[in-house]
Amino acid sequence: MRAIVLALALVLGAASAQGHERKAQRSVVVQIEDRTAVLLVTWSSPTGVLGQLMMARASLLTPQSPHLGLEMLMAGRALGSLRIEHDGKPLAPTDVKQKLTFDTSSQRRIAVTVLVEVPLPESGQLRVWADSHEPTKLRWLDRGKTRRPRSKAPAGRWQRGALEVAL
Repeated sequence: MRAIVLALALVLGAASAQGHERKAQRSVVVQIEDRTAVLLVTWSSPTGVLGQLMMARASLLTPQSPHLGLEMLMAGRALGSLRIEHDGKPLAPTDVKQKLTFDTSSQRRIAVTVLVEVPLPESGQLRVWADSHEPTKLRWLDRGKTRRPRSKAPAGRWQRGALEVAL
């Protein structure tokens, strides 16, 4: 496992040696179903010194399993500033799963993908946003058979800021 962490640190180090440091990025896809909302949250690590510090911290969290430490740390960063509300009240997830991956769109940064399931009431306003300085883009999809959600933002298009959907 230490070899994996070392290899990942070298990949991050090589990216910073190219002279471009990139901030962490988050993307959130909200899929609205009949009784639940399923969120697919992807968080890509920063490059450069911040990325290397994150790798070092992950190896200190769980010395026996740095891979697990990195997964837990990144999932925490992915979800830590994410807010999910229904009519102004926080919604608690019923299921959360995460997996480490590479962000293929940007210099092979390490990323984590987190699948979050939250129950949805029959009607009201769903609001999802990130309370963070990191760039976050959001979009929603309608996969329900019985409800017809509405939003100012068209389904399937990326947007910044807060995502609001009337259920």
